[in-house]
Amino acid sequence: YRSFQDAYPDDWQDILDTFDKTWIASGPPLTVAQQSQEFMRLTKKVTSLLDLATAKHGFEAALLMCGKVVNQDASIGYIHTTPGAEEFWASRCRADENTMVGHFKAHVPNNVDWKTLADHIQCIKVGITSMFSNLGGKLTAQSGSFPWKLLPAELARHRFVMKGYPEDMLMLGQPRVTVARPKGISDLDKCERVILADALQSGRLTIEQQKNGDLSTCK
Repeated sequence: YRSFQDAYPDDWQDILDTFDKTWIASGPPLTVAQQSQEFMRLTKKVTSLLDLATAKHGFEAALLMCGKVVNQDASIGYIHTTPGAEEFWASRCRADENTMVGHFKAHVPNNVDWKTLADHIQCIKVGITSMFSNLGGKLTAQSGSFPWKLLPAELARHRFVMKGYPEDMLMLGQPRVTVARPKGISDLDKCERVILADALQSGRLTIEQQKNGDLSTCK
């Protein structure tokens, strides 16, 4: 390690940082449990770094962290303050730590540019959730998961209608004739998911408030 630092005296830290980022980005997608474990490792690393900087340099910090995957990262949230910033949330934001974490969790997903997401399932989830939120609605998650099977019922409950849904494609939440009950997004094959995500990203598929008349999910 010392030889490596001597060989690259000005760039060794940047080289290691780049390697670390490349290694993380090239890894396979994480499961929900793995995502939570990785988050906890990150919070410990960041907390240790901040506390060390406080002790060594007198720096202070107030930190909020959470995940941005809608209906998957609901349990992932973290808040930390160094000793000199312990009363920051209460005195400046008029909120305790639990409230601040809740506010931050609500803020982050709503600011994700879902129209640029490459993952089609994630794009569909975030796109539909964002349109509900823009109309003042809120999807009711099932055990922390996106309510694929209950989407028609959620639309009706909010008095929303979906317009521009791709023709000749099974509506999310509607059962196929070949299965006993709907499976949600699993009822759509990969090609259909791509088409649905494209309809959302292009703006052809929209959700609107229905004040009078038919409350069925329109295509």
